[in-house]
Parts: sequence; structure tokens; C-alpha cells
Amino acid sequence: MKHRCYALVIGINNYTNNTTLTNAVNDALGVAQTFRELRYEVKCLENSTFDEFIEAYDNLRLISNNYTVIIIFFACHGMMSNAADYIVFSDAENMDTHGGMKATRKSYRIDDIYKELRQDTNAIVITIIDACRVDKGEVFRGGHAFAPFGKNTSLPYQTYIAFSTSPDAPAKDGITTHSPFTQALLEEIPKEGQSIEKSFKNVRKKIYQGFGSQLPWDHSCLVDEFCFNHGQLNPHYRGPYSNEVYNFSQIEADLDGRVTTLLCAITKNPYKSIVNEINSTLSEIDEDSQFVLGKLLIDKCAENNNLLKIFTPQFFSKTQNGKDNHVLNGFLYGFYADTEDNLRPSNYFDNDIVNLVGLLGSIKDNKSSLNFLKQELSEFHDDILYIINLEDCRIDVKLKQTDNYCSCENLFCFDDIIVNYMDIELTEHDLYTRNSLLEEIQAQYNIPKSKQRLVSSPILNTNDILVRIDFNLQSLLNEYVIINGINTLDEMGHHYEFFDLYNVEISNAEAEDDTLYLNGSFDINAIIYGDSEEEIKFDVNFDGTYELALVCINDQWKIDSAISLKINTDSFYH
Repeated sequence: MKHRCYALVIGINNYTNNTTLTNAVNDALGVAQTFRELRYEVKCLENSTFDEFIEAYDNLRLISNNYTVIIIFFACHGMMSNAADYIVFSDAENMDTHGGMKATRKSYRIDDIYKELRQDTNAIVITIIDACRVDKGEVFRGGHAFAPFGKNTSLPYQTYIAFSTSPDAPAKDGITTHSPFTQALLEEIPKEGQSIEKSFKNVRKKIYQGFGSQLPWDHSCLVDEFCFNHGQLNPHYRGPYSNEVYNFSQIEADLDGRVTTLLCAITKNPYKSIVNEINSTLSEIDEDSQFVLGKLLIDKCAENNNLLKIFTPQFFSKTQNGKDNHVLNGFLYGFYADTEDNLRPSNYFDNDIVNLVGLLGSIKDNKSSLNFLKQELSEFHDDILYIINLEDCRIDVKLKQTDNYCSCENLFCFDDIIVNYMDIELTEHDLYTRNSLLEEIQAQYNIPKSKQRLVSSPILNTNDILVRIDFNLQSLLNEYVIINGINTLDEMGHHYEFFDLYNVEISNAEAEDDTLYLNGSFDINAIIYGDSEEEIKFDVNFDGTYELALVCINDQWKIDSAISLKINTDSFYH
């Protein structure tokens, strides 16, 4: 059973008129932290006065109907006066005088807690009291009561009480961080699936074996089962389905036979007639089984893409069950997690399934399923770039242009790509258009292209080109000319010396697959040696044009081919 638990935890060391304790506050803090880790709502009071307790207790009574379990933990002094058991607060009078009657003014009777809470709520009420008798020569958690504390406590229906010791016996405050009782309790509380009765039996065993004079005892009027850790650490505990249905390895043997029959039919006969069989079966199987069916359907689609012709948005519109769509919940959850509830690789599904999920995430009638998905995957936000919903996924692309590109308005180098404030890295290609960039993000991260909202400055257009790794075209051209030369220069003399190629500008850029095609202009400086005995030298500057094909190899751009490399020689001959 899934419980909603509230814990009021109180630890008191410092007393105005009674013996100071050592570890009671530490005990309360330890118990409060453990309960918080188990997702309880916790209110913790340190060295509480009577009025501080009353304020917290009255608030608990007001909200008690919001919870199925109420737990109150006391680590403090306790006493009995006038045949009634009391919890003693920090500002109480001395317990050991006049039968403790004056101390009761700043104390609270335990029986009243049970009676009052039972009037307010049907919740299970659990009280744990680490308070005790005089221990010879050591720190103790009790007063010189005239009757044994805890002996006359009466329990109403659905109530459980545990004492750190038995009547007429002392209990130790402890010489380390916690009392022996609380230390043992902290070891038992986190054990998943362990009943409360078993937990306190183990505590009793540990304490009695270590301190034979101290024997914890408990009394129960519980009808329902309760475990401190009843599975609430499972990330799906707050969801609408049982924890087991997310991991199929736990339910394979108990899988509803009608679901198995449907899956076999889908495998053997993947035609539209199966839709009617599914729809007629949904009314016969419970919500857990409908969720399981949906989760298995996406795996069937991955095995056979033809099934996407059947399991369309129109199909899922007919699986609605009141406000919820359990089949769609399973299908969408299966997009992110496999049958053992492990997150799938970010590029697990092919484009057809990713596109279908994107379409499902754009339909307003699917809002309840999208909210379910967000809730179930909330603990995995750091591992998932985008959880499908009605809103688009923001893709921020940081662009830059170097001076070399000043005359080419459609060529950019991108530094970072940020998806919903998380950096991603594209390593599959080095060259993208706007469209292929979005396709690559979909392929690598399963973010539907239809749900991507590209944000950049300047705004990218369809024909814009992006390179992942920047390059210096002037340097590449210089290197190419040194190695391969320019035929036109050879024709002007019997040889030449190439000095420098500069003022390289890109006027146009195009992309095809992984090849970048550029054309533009440049200036070149060279010395031409004339064909004469005195070998006349001409120091010349020319302007030229180029058409190049570039490829990126091992993160470095190279000129794959110079389609055209021309210089204007008119000035030389005139």
C-alpha cells in the first residue's frame, strides 16, 4: 500500500528544572533525517517548550486527514503522575517532587494524543518514545515517578506505540551520538518491505543482547500492514501504477494472459484488424496491464516499422479511459525507458518513431499523458535533454563569423549547441545546413525535429551553412599554392617565386553531403623571372578568383580539389 506519512519528531536535551540529557536532540535529528530520506513530511523540534509542542501538535491535528500515517517520535524525559503517562517538555517543573503534579502543567498526556488524533483522522498513528527510568550512576530519561511510566497506556484502533524500555526498567541515554535504542531503530527503519512489528522486534533483540537490563517493548492495535520503507524510494512510487510494472523482469510470470495474447496476435498478424481486438480487450484489463501493453507496443514498432501505419495518433485517441490514457502513458514512457526500466540510449529509435512521438506530443488532448511522463521522468532530468510535451524544445546555437567570411553571409562556424540549458556535442558530421543540423539532433538525441525551436543570432535560414570546426582559408590556399603551384604564373616567365596569397574573401558557400564548396577572390604577390640572359625580375601583385572543394579529415579542413584557380594577368602584359 502506498502511504502518505507525516512525522513530528521531538528531541530535548536542555531542561530548566530537570536533568540534562546528552543525545536526545541528536536522536531526533537522526530520525528526522531518515524519515526525510524516506520522503516523509517531517517537522522536527529541538529542546521544545510546552507551547512550541502545542503549536506543532495543533497544526498536525489540522492537517492529519491529508496523511495515511502519523508518526510522533519523542526523545526526552517521560514520567507518570496520577496514573497517567506524560511526555515532559523543557520548561516543565521538577518531575521528582509532589508526585510530578506540577510538572504536568508543562507536559502532555500520552493517552490524549491517541484519543485526539483518532477523533481527527483514520490514519495509522505510531508513537515512539525514547524515555526511561533511573539508571544507577548514569544519564537517564525519566523521573522518580510514583508508578511505572508507560504501564497504564491504552491504545485505540489503528495505533502503535513503542517504548525504549519496559516498565520499571531504565534505559541508557548513550555515550556516543545516539541512545542505544535510537541507534538500533535507525538501522531498522530503512529496510524496505520490513513490517513495523519486525523492525521493533529486531530493535528489541539488539538492545537486549547488548544491554540485558534494557528491554524495549511495543504494543499494537494495527489492522493494516505498515513498513517504514514501503517502497517510496522507488522513483515511480508517486505514480498511478504499481512499482512492479515498470520493470518487466519482475512481472513477466504474472503478465495478464490477455496482454500476452494481443502481443502474439500483433506479431503474427500486424494488420488493422488488431486495433479492434485491442480496443475490445482494454475494458477487460486493469490500468497496470494497459500501461504494460502500451510500453510493449513501442518495442513492437521498433521491431516492425509497418506497425506505425496502425498505431497512429488516431489509434491512441481511442484508448482514452476517462481523463487518463494508460496505453499512451506506457507507449510514451517506453520511448525513454526499456522493459527493465533502464534509460534507453539517446539515439535508440529511428526517425519514424521519433516523428510519431513528436506528433503525439503536439496534441492537446494528450496533455494528461504528457504530464504523467514529466512526473515519472522528473528524477532523470539531468540525463534526458528533452521530455516530450506540448512546448517546443529550445535549441540554442552559438554562431561566429571570422573576418575571412565577411562577404559570405550564409557561412557560419558554431561553437556550442545548448538544448534546454544543457550542452550537447555533435560528432557525426563536420558540415551542416540548418535542416541537416536539426535532423542530426533528432538522430543523436531522439528530439523530434517538429519539436525543435532553433534560436541563434543571426537567425539561420534554409540555405545557411554551418561548420563544426573553424578553418583559415587563407592559410589553406597558401599551402595549396606552394605545393601545387599556379599554371598561369609559369606561363609568364621561365619561373617564379611565390611570396604570399592574401585578402582571401569567400563570396559564396554551398554544401553537399560532407563537402563544402567555396568560391571567392584573393590577392597574390610573386616575383616573375623573364626568359633572358640577365634574368629580368618583375615584382607583381595580382588579383584572382577560386572555386574550391573542402573536406574535414580528423578535425582538420583540407582542400580536396581546386576546381578553378585563376589570376588576372592583364596588368602584367600592359
